[in-house]
Order: sequence, then structure tokens, then C-alpha cells
Amino acid sequence: MAKSPKFLALATLLFLIPTETAVPQNHFLENGNPTRRGLDVGWVADSPTRKKIDLAGLWNYQIAGGTSGAVKVPSAYDFVGQVAFQRTFELRLEDLSKYQFHLVMYGSNYNTEVRVNSDFVAQHLGGYTSFTIPLPSTALQPGSQNIIRINTDNTLDAARTIPLRNQVWGWKNYGGILRDVFVLATPVVYIADVAVTSSVSGDFTVAKITASATIGEEPNEKMGSESYQLFAELYEKQSDALVATSNSVPVARRGKEWNTASVDMVVTAPRLWSTEHPDLYYVKTYLVDAASSAKLDEYRTTCGVRKIEVAGRNILLNGEKVLLKGLVWLEDHEQYGSALSYEAMEKDMALVRQLGANALRLGHHPPHPYMLDLCDRYGILALIELPLRNVPASILAHEHYIETAGNALREMIVRDRNHPSVLAWGLGDEFETWSEGARAFVEPMVKLARGLDSRPLYYASSNVNDACSDLTDITAITLTTRDIKEFKKELSD
Repeated sequence: MAKSPKFLALATLLFLIPTETAVPQNHFLENGNPTRRGLDVGWVADSPTRKKIDLAGLWNYQIAGGTSGAVKVPSAYDFVGQVAFQRTFELRLEDLSKYQFHLVMYGSNYNTEVRVNSDFVAQHLGGYTSFTIPLPSTALQPGSQNIIRINTDNTLDAARTIPLRNQVWGWKNYGGILRDVFVLATPVVYIADVAVTSSVSGDFTVAKITASATIGEEPNEKMGSESYQLFAELYEKQSDALVATSNSVPVARRGKEWNTASVDMVVTAPRLWSTEHPDLYYVKTYLVDAASSAKLDEYRTTCGVRKIEVAGRNILLNGEKVLLKGLVWLEDHEQYGSALSYEAMEKDMALVRQLGANALRLGHHPPHPYMLDLCDRYGILALIELPLRNVPASILAHEHYIETAGNALREMIVRDRNHPSVLAWGLGDEFETWSEGARAFVEPMVKLARGLDSRPLYYASSNVNDACSDLTDITAITLTTRDIKEFKKELSD
């Protein structure tokens, strides 16, 4: 017997302004701006132990069965098909033995295949989740003639892709290398990821921040018996003041893998993140050689201290009821398509704040990670969800679809879980939630999400009587009327 569902009506007012935009002859909408540096980049921040080789700028392209030329990346192409992008990049001889190299892509749609110096490196499915790809040292060479080739294909399927092939009212299916792309050089043994969580005392006077690090290493290196330790420092973001330091803990190997290492930091009188006062911290996590105490790698990430709860029919932020005044933000622009510039995203965020909103449903799919930095800094609660809309239950319950959606969900949560602005994770929109087939999909998605993060889970539905509402924390009800008076009546009901 299902328990009483928790319903949340996301009151969203969306203005669509038609524009006449001339599409260039090559069908590309170019951004081409360089990748940003520093801490406010959304994902994979700079640090003293790492190097970034920016791949933004001019690439050669070849449209399958069509024209070729040069285009500025990031960019979006406004047609369905396959495009091969290619350029060169430089590696210094002394760096090849010193670093492990990774290709970092913030988003490319949909099927992405990567080759370096003709060697196949990896394939990725999904246009809106970010990913990193280790580049084998055997595929690299010193000098400026390393050739990277990225093939993209934005062809969607009616039964297997996420999202499915576009239906009525679906968002535009741009293709290409839509977001930042760069090569990241890390130490051979490095910090692959850090998950930062916080808990606060009942009176909000003491906070504990936990940093849990995952360790990686060059796959072609011999397994050594090195001894490593991990510790972390917590800083106020606005002032750069050091406010807490953890103890050092040993990092142990488990077979061919490394155990996750966790450290704690305690702060008295913490600055709580809220929509009115979006105070932020950042964490420096260090991997240290135990014998020499040398800092081998430094991983930086922004974080915040706040407590989010779903209590009955209310959402509580730091113990106080919060009324969501939200908008839907679509990752689209008349000049850039879905390859938005950093300036365009910040301009949108400033307008959102001027409208008096305190929440954003981010485009029905994971956004550019910089949008989460902006939500953190502007005090906007973010709802992020899988690009899964109007999927029949027969497709949802298929093993392949559950696996594909699970991979996307994992990438979405792992990338964005350190952002204090993220209110909840969404599992999809307007699928057949009244059927057992949908329940067969929602159950494993909920289990996976709970293992990665503690935030509330939701999905959006237009049907109050469904088979899944007891599985998530929130059920978002979609109100489809276009009449403002009728909208207010449905909202109050």
C-alpha cells in the first residue's frame, strides 16, 4: 500500500519570445570563447599541481556526406547528423612522464567518439552530462602534432536514447561540442574526485564538513607500494580566510583500486548558505607523500553549509519553510544555440534574480556546470533532472534503458553534488508514472541516487494517481493551462 504522496506544484511562468535568427551557411552557432580559469568554472577547478591545455578555438570539421571547413568550438550545429571535429595540441617531453592526461568535456551531443593520434580512446553517450576520459600515455607524443579527433552524432532514437527522438514541445536537438573542452594534466597518482558533505547541529551553531576523496592513477604504471596520506583545508570563499583543517588520514590500496579516504573539519558559527545570504566556502584537498610530506596533488571545490529537508508538505532550508518562486531555464540562445557563453549565462542569472525568483528548473536536463556556480553565488535553488520526457513505460522498464539512464544519473549527481544550491535531483518528466513499468524504472534510479547523495528526489507528472509517488520525496505536478486565472485556481486546488 503506497504511502501518501508529497506533491509540489512548481509554479512556473515562461515567456517565449519569437525571434528571426539567420542561421550561418555552415549551420554552426559559434561560441568559441576560451575555457575559464580559477575556482568559478563549475567543474574541475584549477590548482597549483595541475595544468589545463585549453582546446577551445578553431577546429576543422567534416559533415558526413556534406561540407568541411573550420569552426570555433564550443559551438552547436543546427541539424541532425554526424560531424567529425579535429585539431592538434602540444605536449612537452618533460610533461609526458610527469603527468597523467585526461580529456575533459563539459558536454557534447549525443554519441561522442574520441581518438588521439588515430588511437581509439573512448565513447560517451549523452549530450548534457560532463565526463572525463583518461588519455593513455601510449597514445601521446611530445610536440605540437598530437591530433585529437572527436566524432559527434546527435541522431536520437525512438526507444533507446536519453532523451528519445524529439516530440512536440521537446527542446531543440543541437549537436556538436557544445561546451568547454580541454586536456587536464594531473600527477600520475592523483585525486580523481572529492565529495563534500556537511551536517549542522540542531541550533545551527556547529557544522561538520566531510571531504571524501577518490584516488586515481596512470593505468599503465606498475603497482607500487607507495604510502600516501590525505588532508583538507576549509576556506571562506569571499575572504579566502582559512577556517578549519582536518587531520591527516592514510590512503590505502584495495587490490588494484584505492579505498575512498574521508576527512572531517569542524566549524563553529558557520556561515549558512541560503537564498537571501548565499555564503560559500571552498575546500582544498591534498594528497601527500607520507615519507617526504610533499604535496603531490591538490583538488579544489566550492561548497556550502546548509540543511535541506522535506517535512510533510513543506520544504525546509536551514530549518525554515521556503516558498519556491521558480522559472524554467532553457539552455538555448539565438546567437549561440545551446553553446552558451559564460557572459550569456550570467546575464540570464541576473535577470532571474531581478524577477524575484529563488528557484530554477534547469532546462529538463543537466545544464552547463557554470550555471550551478551562478546558482551558488546568486542564491538560486536549482532543480536538475535527467533528460527523460514522455517516455512510455514499456521503454522505461527495459534493461538497456535503465542502464543508460543510470549512467546519466550517476554522472549528473557526481558532477554537481558539491553545489549547495542544488535542491533536488529529478528522475524525469511526464512519463507513465501510473504504470508498474514506470515503477520498475523509478525504484533502481532511487536506489542509485540515494547511494550517491542525500538530497530529495522528484519527478514531474500530470497524473496525481500514480504508482511511484511513495518512492520519491517530492512529486512535482505539471499544470498545463495557459489561462492565468485558471492556472491560479489549479495551483490553489
